[in-house]
Amino acid sequence: MTTRADVRLLLLLTTAVIAAGCGTADRRAERYRVEQAIYQAKKAETEAFLGRSHPDSVGLLRLRGDYLRVRDAAHPPFLRGSDREKRIGREALQLVAAAQTQAARFASMANRPDLALEDGRWMEQHAEGDTMTLRQADFVAAGTLRALGRTNEAVERMRAMLRRYEPVPPPKGTSQEDEILGVPELMAQLRRERGDEAGAQRELDYGNGYFKGLLEKPREPMLEALIRARIVRTDLELRRSPDALEQVTALEKLVAAHPDLKALTPELRYSRAKIELMSHPTDPRGIAMLDAFAREFPKHNLAPRALFDAAVYREGNKQFPAALATYREVVALYPRNLDVAPAALFREAMLEEQTGAWDQAKATLESIPVKYPRTQAAVEAPITIATRYAARGDQAAAAAALARAITVYESMIVTDSTSVFAPLCRYNIIRGHLVLKQWDKALAAVDDMAAHHPRNPYTAQALVDGARVAAANGQRDRAAGYLQLFLENFPNSPALAEVRQQKDALMR
Repeated sequence: MTTRADVRLLLLLTTAVIAAGCGTADRRAERYRVEQAIYQAKKAETEAFLGRSHPDSVGLLRLRGDYLRVRDAAHPPFLRGSDREKRIGREALQLVAAAQTQAARFASMANRPDLALEDGRWMEQHAEGDTMTLRQADFVAAGTLRALGRTNEAVERMRAMLRRYEPVPPPKGTSQEDEILGVPELMAQLRRERGDEAGAQRELDYGNGYFKGLLEKPREPMLEALIRARIVRTDLELRRSPDALEQVTALEKLVAAHPDLKALTPELRYSRAKIELMSHPTDPRGIAMLDAFAREFPKHNLAPRALFDAAVYREGNKQFPAALATYREVVALYPRNLDVAPAALFREAMLEEQTGAWDQAKATLESIPVKYPRTQAAVEAPITIATRYAARGDQAAAAAALARAITVYESMIVTDSTSVFAPLCRYNIIRGHLVLKQWDKALAAVDDMAAHHPRNPYTAQALVDGARVAAANGQRDRAAGYLQLFLENFPNSPALAEVRQQKDALMR
Protein backbone atom coordinates (compact mmCIF):
# COMPACT_ATOMS: atom_id res chain seq x y z
CA MET A 1 0.00 0.00 0.00
CA THR A 2 1.35 3.37 -0.97
CA THR A 3 1.44 5.87 1.88
CA ARG A 4 1.27 9.63 1.70
CA ALA A 5 4.97 9.73 2.67
CA ASP A 6 5.83 7.43 -0.26
CA VAL A 7 3.99 9.71 -2.66
CA ARG A 8 5.78 12.75 -1.25
CA LEU A 9 9.19 11.00 -1.65
CA LEU A 10 8.33 9.96 -5.22
CA LEU A 11 7.37 13.53 -6.08
CA LEU A 12 10.60 14.87 -4.60
CA LEU A 13 12.72 12.37 -6.56
CA THR A 14 10.85 13.12 -9.79
CA THR A 15 11.33 16.86 -9.29
CA ALA A 16 15.06 16.34 -8.68
CA VAL A 17 15.46 14.26 -11.84
CA ILE A 18 13.56 16.81 -13.93
CA ALA A 19 15.62 19.65 -12.46
CA ALA A 20 18.85 17.82 -13.23
CA GLY A 21 17.68 17.17 -16.76
CA CYS A 22 16.66 20.79 -17.20
CA GLY A 23 20.06 21.97 -15.99
CA THR A 24 21.86 19.83 -18.55
CA ALA A 25 19.41 20.83 -21.26
CA ASP A 26 19.92 24.51 -20.42
CA ARG A 27 23.69 24.13 -20.67
CA ARG A 28 23.36 22.32 -23.99
CA ALA A 29 21.07 25.05 -25.27
CA GLU A 30 23.65 27.64 -24.18
CA ARG A 31 26.43 25.78 -25.96
CA TYR A 32 24.23 25.54 -29.07
CA ARG A 33 23.67 29.32 -29.01
CA VAL A 34 27.43 29.81 -28.82
CA GLU A 35 27.96 27.48 -31.77
CA GLN A 36 25.32 29.33 -33.79
CA ALA A 37 26.91 32.70 -33.00
CA ILE A 38 30.30 31.37 -34.14
CA TYR A 39 28.72 30.06 -37.33
CA GLN A 40 27.25 33.50 -38.07
CA ALA A 41 30.60 35.20 -37.36
CA LYS A 42 32.48 32.78 -39.63
CA LYS A 43 29.87 33.30 -42.35
CA ALA A 44 30.34 37.07 -42.14
CA GLU A 45 34.11 36.62 -42.28
CA THR A 46 33.91 34.40 -45.36
CA GLU A 47 31.67 36.89 -47.14
CA ALA A 48 33.95 39.81 -46.24
CA PHE A 49 36.99 38.14 -47.80
CA LEU A 50 35.28 36.78 -50.92
CA GLY A 51 36.12 39.72 -53.16
CA ARG A 52 39.50 40.82 -54.43
CA SER A 53 39.74 43.69 -51.97
CA HIS A 54 39.93 42.82 -48.31
CA PRO A 55 37.86 44.76 -45.75
CA ASP A 56 39.25 48.07 -44.49
CA SER A 57 39.75 48.87 -40.81
CA VAL A 58 36.05 49.64 -40.36
CA GLY A 59 35.11 46.32 -41.91
CA LEU A 60 37.69 44.47 -39.81
CA LEU A 61 36.30 46.00 -36.61
CA ARG A 62 32.83 45.00 -37.74
CA LEU A 63 34.06 41.40 -38.01
CA ARG A 64 35.59 41.75 -34.56
CA GLY A 65 32.14 42.76 -33.31
CA ASP A 66 30.61 39.65 -34.90
CA TYR A 67 33.02 37.46 -32.93
CA LEU A 68 32.54 39.47 -29.73
CA ARG A 69 28.81 38.74 -29.90
CA VAL A 70 29.59 35.07 -29.36
CA ARG A 71 30.24 35.71 -25.67
CA ASP A 72 26.76 37.25 -25.33
CA ALA A 73 25.29 33.84 -26.17
CA ALA A 74 26.48 32.43 -22.83
CA HIS A 75 26.67 33.78 -19.31
CA PRO A 76 29.51 33.28 -16.82
CA PRO A 77 30.28 31.46 -14.70
CA PHE A 78 30.67 28.74 -17.27
CA LEU A 79 31.79 26.01 -14.87
CA ARG A 80 28.70 25.76 -12.69
CA GLY A 81 26.32 22.98 -11.69
CA SER A 82 26.94 19.26 -11.82
CA ASP A 83 30.04 17.64 -13.29
CA ARG A 84 28.14 16.99 -16.49
CA GLU A 85 26.97 20.59 -16.68
CA LYS A 86 30.50 21.80 -16.03
CA ARG A 87 31.78 19.65 -18.86
CA ILE A 88 29.29 21.22 -21.28
CA GLY A 89 30.07 24.66 -19.82
CA ARG A 90 33.79 24.12 -20.37
CA GLU A 91 33.12 23.30 -24.02
CA ALA A 92 31.12 26.52 -24.35
CA LEU A 93 33.87 28.50 -22.59
CA GLN A 94 36.53 27.20 -24.97
CA LEU A 95 34.37 28.04 -27.96
CA VAL A 96 33.91 31.57 -26.62
CA ALA A 97 37.67 31.83 -26.05
CA ALA A 98 38.32 30.79 -29.65
CA ALA A 99 35.92 33.53 -30.80
CA GLN A 100 37.68 36.07 -28.56
CA THR A 101 40.98 35.06 -30.16
CA GLN A 102 39.50 35.75 -33.59
CA ALA A 103 38.18 39.10 -32.35
CA ALA A 104 41.67 40.01 -31.15
CA ARG A 105 43.12 39.00 -34.52
CA PHE A 106 40.78 41.34 -36.38
CA ALA A 107 41.52 44.14 -33.90
CA SER A 108 45.23 43.75 -34.65
CA MET A 109 44.57 43.65 -38.41
CA ALA A 110 42.63 46.91 -38.02
CA ASN A 111 45.67 48.48 -36.31
CA ARG A 112 43.91 48.51 -32.93
CA PRO A 113 46.21 46.47 -30.68
CA ASP A 114 44.65 48.24 -27.69
CA LEU A 115 41.37 46.46 -28.46
CA ALA A 116 43.20 43.17 -28.94
CA LEU A 117 44.66 43.57 -25.44
CA GLU A 118 41.13 44.10 -24.12
CA ASP A 119 40.01 40.88 -25.79
CA GLY A 120 42.88 38.99 -24.20
CA ARG A 121 42.15 40.46 -20.78
CA TRP A 122 38.49 39.42 -21.04
CA MET A 123 39.58 35.84 -21.68
CA GLU A 124 41.96 35.95 -18.73
CA GLN A 125 39.28 37.34 -16.41
CA HIS A 126 36.68 34.75 -17.45
CA ALA A 127 38.92 31.68 -17.80
CA GLU A 128 37.73 30.21 -14.47
CA GLY A 129 41.00 28.30 -14.24
CA ASP A 130 40.58 26.58 -17.62
CA THR A 131 44.11 26.01 -18.91
CA MET A 132 43.20 26.07 -22.58
CA THR A 133 41.47 29.44 -22.25
CA LEU A 134 44.35 30.88 -20.22
CA ARG A 135 46.81 29.70 -22.87
CA GLN A 136 44.84 31.42 -25.61
CA ALA A 137 44.70 34.61 -23.54
CA ASP A 138 48.48 34.48 -23.10
CA PHE A 139 49.07 33.96 -26.82
CA VAL A 140 46.81 36.92 -27.62
CA ALA A 141 48.61 39.11 -25.07
CA ALA A 142 52.08 38.13 -26.29
CA GLY A 143 51.13 38.73 -29.93
CA THR A 144 49.61 42.11 -29.12
CA LEU A 145 52.61 43.23 -27.08
CA ARG A 146 54.74 42.27 -30.07
CA ALA A 147 52.54 44.39 -32.35
CA LEU A 148 52.89 47.30 -29.93
CA GLY A 149 56.68 47.02 -30.10
CA ARG A 150 56.92 46.07 -26.41
CA THR A 151 59.34 43.27 -27.15
CA ASN A 152 60.75 42.77 -23.65
CA GLU A 153 57.25 42.45 -22.19
CA ALA A 154 56.23 40.04 -24.96
CA VAL A 155 59.28 37.86 -24.35
CA GLU A 156 58.72 37.85 -20.58
CA ARG A 157 55.10 36.85 -21.16
CA MET A 158 56.28 33.99 -23.35
CA ARG A 159 58.81 32.82 -20.77
CA ALA A 160 56.04 32.80 -18.18
CA MET A 161 53.96 30.66 -20.56
CA LEU A 162 56.78 28.14 -20.83
CA ARG A 163 56.92 27.91 -17.05
CA ARG A 164 53.13 27.74 -16.65
CA TYR A 165 51.99 25.26 -19.32
CA GLU A 166 53.11 21.71 -19.91
CA PRO A 167 53.18 20.71 -23.60
CA VAL A 168 50.28 18.44 -24.50
CA PRO A 169 50.84 15.19 -26.45
CA PRO A 170 49.35 15.33 -29.97
CA PRO A 171 46.04 13.65 -30.73
CA LYS A 172 46.47 9.91 -31.19
CA GLY A 173 47.59 8.98 -34.69
CA THR A 174 48.94 12.46 -35.50
CA SER A 175 52.22 14.35 -35.16
CA GLN A 176 50.52 17.69 -34.53
CA GLU A 177 52.82 19.77 -32.34
CA ASP A 178 51.50 21.68 -29.32
CA GLU A 179 51.96 25.38 -30.15
CA ILE A 180 53.70 25.94 -26.80
CA LEU A 181 56.75 24.15 -28.25
CA GLY A 182 57.05 26.90 -30.87
CA VAL A 183 57.28 29.69 -28.29
CA PRO A 184 61.12 29.73 -27.93
CA GLU A 185 61.44 30.16 -31.70
CA LEU A 186 58.96 33.05 -31.54
CA MET A 187 61.03 34.66 -28.78
CA ALA A 188 64.14 34.54 -30.98
CA GLN A 189 62.15 35.91 -33.90
CA LEU A 190 61.00 38.88 -31.80
CA ARG A 191 64.60 39.75 -30.96
CA ARG A 192 65.60 39.53 -34.63
CA GLU A 193 62.75 41.83 -35.60
CA ARG A 194 64.34 44.45 -33.35
CA GLY A 195 67.73 43.94 -34.98
CA ASP A 196 69.02 42.17 -31.85
CA GLU A 197 70.83 39.11 -33.20
CA ALA A 198 72.70 38.56 -29.92
CA GLY A 199 69.36 38.59 -28.12
CA ALA A 200 67.99 36.05 -30.61
CA GLN A 201 70.90 33.74 -29.83
CA ARG A 202 70.20 34.09 -26.11
CA GLU A 203 66.55 33.14 -26.64
CA LEU A 204 67.58 30.10 -28.68
CA ASP A 205 69.90 29.05 -25.85
CA TYR A 206 67.08 29.56 -23.37
CA GLY A 207 64.81 27.46 -25.56
CA ASN A 208 67.38 24.70 -25.78
CA GLY A 209 67.55 24.56 -21.99
CA TYR A 210 63.75 24.54 -21.80
CA PHE A 211 63.43 21.62 -24.22
CA LYS A 212 66.11 19.59 -22.48
CA GLY A 213 64.43 20.28 -19.16
CA LEU A 214 61.21 18.80 -20.54
CA LEU A 215 63.07 15.54 -21.24
CA GLU A 216 64.16 15.18 -17.62
CA LYS A 217 60.95 13.27 -17.00
CA PRO A 218 59.39 10.53 -19.15
CA ARG A 219 57.16 11.72 -21.99
CA GLU A 220 54.71 9.97 -24.29
CA PRO A 221 56.82 8.77 -27.31
CA MET A 222 55.38 11.17 -29.89
CA LEU A 223 55.72 14.14 -27.54
CA GLU A 224 59.30 13.15 -26.71
CA ALA A 225 60.04 12.88 -30.43
CA LEU A 226 58.60 16.35 -31.11
CA ILE A 227 60.65 17.84 -28.26
CA ARG A 228 63.83 16.22 -29.57
CA ALA A 229 63.02 17.50 -33.06
CA ARG A 230 62.83 21.02 -31.60
CA ILE A 231 66.23 20.56 -29.95
CA VAL A 232 67.68 19.47 -33.30
CA ARG A 233 66.30 22.57 -35.05
CA THR A 234 67.66 24.84 -32.33
CA ASP A 235 71.09 23.20 -32.40
CA LEU A 236 71.17 23.58 -36.19
CA GLU A 237 70.28 27.25 -35.95
CA LEU A 238 72.99 27.72 -33.33
CA ARG A 239 75.35 25.82 -35.68
CA ARG A 240 76.08 23.16 -33.09
CA SER A 241 76.31 20.23 -35.46
CA PRO A 242 77.76 17.70 -32.93
CA ASP A 243 74.89 18.38 -30.50
CA ALA A 244 72.37 18.18 -33.34
CA LEU A 245 73.87 14.86 -34.47
CA GLU A 246 73.55 13.46 -30.95
CA GLN A 247 69.86 14.38 -30.84
CA VAL A 248 69.19 13.07 -34.35
CA THR A 249 70.73 9.73 -33.39
CA ALA A 250 68.51 9.53 -30.29
CA LEU A 251 65.48 10.51 -32.34
CA GLU A 252 66.21 7.87 -34.97
CA LYS A 253 66.33 5.20 -32.25
CA LEU A 254 63.03 6.43 -30.85
CA VAL A 255 61.37 6.35 -34.29
CA ALA A 256 62.74 2.84 -34.92
CA ALA A 257 61.26 1.64 -31.63
CA HIS A 258 57.83 3.15 -32.30
CA PRO A 259 56.47 2.62 -35.83
CA ASP A 260 53.72 5.21 -35.22
CA LEU A 261 56.47 7.89 -35.21
CA LYS A 262 57.28 7.20 -38.85
CA ALA A 263 55.82 10.59 -39.82
CA LEU A 264 58.98 12.19 -38.39
CA THR A 265 61.27 10.38 -40.86
CA PRO A 266 61.31 13.29 -43.38
CA GLU A 267 62.50 15.74 -40.74
CA LEU A 268 65.29 13.36 -39.81
CA ARG A 269 66.35 13.27 -43.47
CA TYR A 270 66.41 17.06 -43.59
CA SER A 271 68.38 17.29 -40.33
CA ARG A 272 70.95 14.76 -41.56
CA ALA A 273 71.45 16.82 -44.71
CA LYS A 274 71.94 20.06 -42.74
CA ILE A 275 74.43 18.40 -40.38
CA GLU A 276 76.35 17.06 -43.38
CA LEU A 277 76.53 20.56 -44.91
CA MET A 278 77.58 22.20 -41.67
CA SER A 279 80.38 19.68 -41.29
CA HIS A 280 81.40 19.76 -44.98
CA PRO A 281 79.99 22.96 -46.56
CA THR A 282 81.76 22.46 -49.90
CA ASP A 283 80.82 18.79 -50.26
CA PRO A 284 78.11 18.43 -52.93
CA ARG A 285 76.63 15.41 -51.14
CA GLY A 286 74.90 17.59 -48.55
CA ILE A 287 73.28 19.77 -51.22
CA ALA A 288 72.21 16.65 -53.08
CA MET A 289 70.61 15.34 -49.88
CA LEU A 290 68.60 18.57 -49.51
CA ASP A 291 67.53 18.42 -53.16
CA ALA A 292 66.49 14.79 -52.78
CA PHE A 293 64.48 15.59 -49.66
CA ALA A 294 62.62 18.45 -51.39
CA ARG A 295 61.85 16.29 -54.43
CA GLU A 296 60.65 13.32 -52.38
CA PHE A 297 58.58 15.33 -49.88
CA PRO A 298 57.47 18.43 -51.83
CA LYS A 299 54.47 19.06 -49.54
CA HIS A 300 56.42 18.75 -46.29
CA ASN A 301 56.67 22.02 -44.38
CA LEU A 302 60.48 21.79 -44.54
CA ALA A 303 60.64 21.31 -48.33
CA PRO A 304 60.77 25.09 -49.09
CA ARG A 305 63.49 25.53 -46.47
CA ALA A 306 65.47 22.60 -47.91
CA LEU A 307 65.46 24.15 -51.40
CA PHE A 308 66.36 27.57 -50.00
CA ASP A 309 69.22 26.09 -47.96
CA ALA A 310 70.49 24.29 -51.06
CA ALA A 311 70.49 27.60 -52.95
CA VAL A 312 72.36 29.35 -50.13
CA TYR A 313 75.09 26.70 -50.08
CA ARG A 314 75.36 26.78 -53.87
CA GLU A 315 75.78 30.55 -53.71
CA GLY A 316 78.37 30.18 -50.95
CA ASN A 317 80.27 27.74 -53.17
CA LYS A 318 80.13 30.30 -56.03
CA GLN A 319 77.83 28.08 -58.12
CA PHE A 320 75.90 31.19 -59.14
CA PRO A 321 73.81 29.93 -62.11
CA ALA A 322 72.70 26.86 -60.11
CA ALA A 323 71.98 28.98 -57.02
CA LEU A 324 69.95 31.46 -59.09
CA ALA A 325 67.93 28.64 -60.63
CA THR A 326 67.21 27.19 -57.19
CA TYR A 327 66.12 30.54 -55.73
CA ARG A 328 63.73 30.94 -58.66
CA GLU A 329 62.45 27.43 -58.05
CA VAL A 330 61.70 28.28 -54.42
CA VAL A 331 59.62 31.29 -55.45
CA ALA A 332 57.85 29.39 -58.23
CA LEU A 333 56.96 26.34 -56.11
CA TYR A 334 56.26 28.05 -52.78
CA PRO A 335 55.17 31.64 -53.50
CA ARG A 336 53.02 31.82 -50.35
CA ASN A 337 55.69 30.63 -47.97
CA LEU A 338 56.66 33.88 -46.24
CA ASP A 339 59.57 32.25 -44.40
CA VAL A 340 61.61 31.65 -47.56
CA ALA A 341 59.95 33.05 -50.72
CA PRO A 342 60.67 36.77 -50.03
CA ALA A 343 64.27 36.03 -49.02
CA ALA A 344 64.70 33.82 -52.10
CA LEU A 345 63.38 36.61 -54.32
CA PHE A 346 65.83 39.08 -52.73
CA ARG A 347 68.78 36.72 -53.22
CA GLU A 348 67.59 36.13 -56.80
CA ALA A 349 67.91 39.88 -57.43
CA MET A 350 71.42 39.99 -55.95
CA LEU A 351 72.56 37.16 -58.18
CA GLU A 352 70.88 38.70 -61.24
CA GLU A 353 72.94 41.83 -60.66
CA GLN A 354 76.08 39.79 -60.10
CA THR A 355 75.59 38.04 -63.43
CA GLY A 356 75.17 41.37 -65.24
CA ALA A 357 71.39 41.56 -65.51
CA TRP A 358 70.94 44.79 -63.52
CA ASP A 359 67.65 45.82 -65.11
CA GLN A 360 66.17 42.43 -64.24
CA ALA A 361 67.61 42.67 -60.73
CA LYS A 362 66.04 46.11 -60.25
CA ALA A 363 62.66 44.84 -61.45
CA THR A 364 62.90 41.88 -59.07
CA LEU A 365 63.70 44.15 -56.12
CA GLU A 366 60.83 46.48 -57.00
CA SER A 367 58.43 43.54 -57.03
CA ILE A 368 59.20 42.44 -53.46
CA PRO A 369 57.27 45.18 -51.55
CA VAL A 370 54.31 44.53 -53.86
CA LYS A 371 54.31 40.74 -53.49
CA TYR A 372 55.49 40.48 -49.88
CA PRO A 373 54.79 43.84 -48.18
CA ARG A 374 55.05 42.64 -44.57
CA THR A 375 58.49 41.04 -44.73
CA GLN A 376 62.11 41.90 -44.02
CA ALA A 377 62.92 41.55 -47.72
CA ALA A 378 60.29 44.17 -48.56
CA VAL A 379 61.96 46.63 -46.20
CA GLU A 380 65.44 45.95 -47.55
CA ALA A 381 64.59 46.02 -51.26
CA PRO A 382 63.84 49.74 -51.90
CA ILE A 383 66.96 51.08 -50.21
CA THR A 384 69.07 48.31 -51.77
CA ILE A 385 68.21 49.67 -55.22
CA ALA A 386 69.58 53.05 -54.18
CA THR A 387 72.76 51.61 -52.67
CA ARG A 388 73.41 49.49 -55.77
CA TYR A 389 73.05 52.56 -58.03
CA ALA A 390 75.48 54.41 -55.76
CA ALA A 391 77.93 51.49 -55.92
CA ARG A 392 77.72 51.64 -59.71
CA GLY A 393 78.61 55.34 -59.62
CA ASP A 394 75.24 56.59 -60.87
CA GLN A 395 74.51 59.23 -58.21
CA ALA A 396 71.52 60.77 -60.00
CA ALA A 397 69.82 57.37 -60.26
CA ALA A 398 70.72 56.65 -56.62
CA ALA A 399 69.05 59.90 -55.49
CA ALA A 400 65.92 59.13 -57.55
CA ALA A 401 65.82 55.61 -56.11
CA LEU A 402 66.10 57.00 -52.58
CA ALA A 403 63.20 59.36 -53.18
CA ARG A 404 61.15 56.45 -54.49
CA ALA A 405 62.20 54.31 -51.50
CA ILE A 406 60.92 56.97 -49.10
CA THR A 407 57.55 56.92 -50.88
CA VAL A 408 57.42 53.10 -50.71
CA TYR A 409 58.20 53.12 -46.98
CA GLU A 410 55.57 55.76 -46.29
CA SER A 411 53.03 53.64 -48.17
CA MET A 412 54.01 50.53 -46.20
CA ILE A 413 53.50 52.38 -42.92
CA VAL A 414 50.09 53.67 -43.97
CA THR A 415 49.06 50.15 -44.99
CA ASP A 416 50.16 48.61 -41.68
CA SER A 417 51.30 51.11 -39.07
CA THR A 418 51.63 48.45 -36.35
CA SER A 419 53.77 46.10 -38.42
CA VAL A 420 56.90 44.85 -36.68
CA PHE A 421 58.79 46.34 -39.63
CA ALA A 422 57.31 49.83 -39.23
CA PRO A 423 60.27 51.04 -37.07
CA LEU A 424 62.77 50.01 -39.73
CA CYS A 425 60.64 51.62 -42.44
CA ARG A 426 60.65 54.87 -40.47
CA TYR A 427 64.38 54.66 -39.86
CA ASN A 428 65.03 54.09 -43.57
CA ILE A 429 62.94 57.19 -44.31
CA ILE A 430 65.27 59.14 -42.02
CA ARG A 431 68.32 57.65 -43.76
CA GLY A 432 66.92 58.61 -47.15
CA HIS A 433 66.25 62.22 -46.16
CA LEU A 434 69.72 62.50 -44.61
CA VAL A 435 71.48 61.26 -47.74
CA LEU A 436 69.35 63.61 -49.85
CA LYS A 437 70.25 66.44 -47.40
CA GLN A 438 66.59 67.16 -46.74
CA TRP A 439 67.28 68.25 -43.18
CA ASP A 440 63.83 69.49 -42.17
CA LYS A 441 62.17 66.34 -43.47
CA ALA A 442 64.77 64.20 -41.73
CA LEU A 443 64.13 65.89 -38.37
CA ALA A 444 60.36 65.61 -38.84
CA ALA A 445 60.86 61.88 -39.47
CA VAL A 446 62.95 61.63 -36.28
CA ASP A 447 60.10 63.27 -34.35
CA ASP A 448 57.64 60.81 -35.89
CA MET A 449 59.80 57.84 -35.00
CA ALA A 450 60.32 58.98 -31.41
CA ALA A 451 56.56 59.38 -31.03
CA HIS A 452 55.63 55.97 -32.45
CA HIS A 453 58.57 53.80 -31.32
CA PRO A 454 60.10 55.53 -28.27
CA ARG A 455 62.16 52.54 -27.08
CA ASN A 456 63.01 50.79 -30.32
CA PRO A 457 66.76 50.29 -30.96
CA TYR A 458 66.43 52.00 -34.35
CA THR A 459 64.99 55.02 -32.53
CA ALA A 460 68.15 55.24 -30.42
CA GLN A 461 70.22 55.70 -33.58
CA ALA A 462 67.62 58.05 -35.06
CA LEU A 463 67.84 60.33 -32.00
CA VAL A 464 71.64 60.48 -32.25
CA ASP A 465 71.42 61.23 -35.98
CA GLY A 466 68.72 63.82 -35.35
CA ALA A 467 70.79 65.54 -32.65
CA ARG A 468 73.76 65.78 -34.99
CA VAL A 469 71.70 67.28 -37.82
CA ALA A 470 69.77 69.65 -35.53
CA ALA A 471 73.00 70.94 -33.95
CA ALA A 472 74.62 71.42 -37.39
CA ASN A 473 71.61 73.50 -38.45
CA GLY A 474 71.68 75.79 -35.41
CA GLN A 475 68.85 74.03 -33.50
CA ARG A 476 70.77 73.35 -30.29
CA ASP A 477 67.70 73.07 -28.06
CA ARG A 478 66.14 70.54 -30.40
CA ALA A 479 69.39 68.57 -30.50
CA ALA A 480 69.59 68.58 -26.69
CA GLY A 481 65.96 67.41 -26.58
CA TYR A 482 66.77 64.40 -28.78
CA LEU A 483 69.71 63.48 -26.58
CA GLN A 484 67.58 63.83 -23.43
CA LEU A 485 65.05 61.42 -24.94
CA PHE A 486 67.91 59.01 -25.59
CA LEU A 487 69.06 59.23 -21.95
CA GLU A 488 65.52 58.63 -20.66
CA ASN A 489 64.52 55.80 -22.99
CA PHE A 490 67.83 53.93 -23.37
CA PRO A 491 69.39 53.97 -19.87
CA ASN A 492 71.27 50.70 -20.49
CA SER A 493 72.85 51.71 -23.80
CA PRO A 494 76.65 51.36 -24.00
CA ALA A 495 76.64 54.82 -25.66
CA LEU A 496 75.01 56.45 -22.61
CA ALA A 497 78.12 58.24 -21.32
CA GLU A 498 79.00 59.59 -24.76
CA VAL A 499 75.45 60.86 -25.33
CA ARG A 500 75.45 62.56 -21.91
CA GLN A 501 78.72 64.32 -22.79
CA GLN A 502 77.24 65.50 -26.12
CA LYS A 503 74.18 66.87 -24.34
CA ASP A 504 76.29 68.65 -21.71
CA ALA A 505 78.37 70.24 -24.49
CA LEU A 506 75.21 71.55 -26.15
CA MET A 507 73.96 73.08 -22.92
CA ARG A 508 77.11 75.14 -22.30
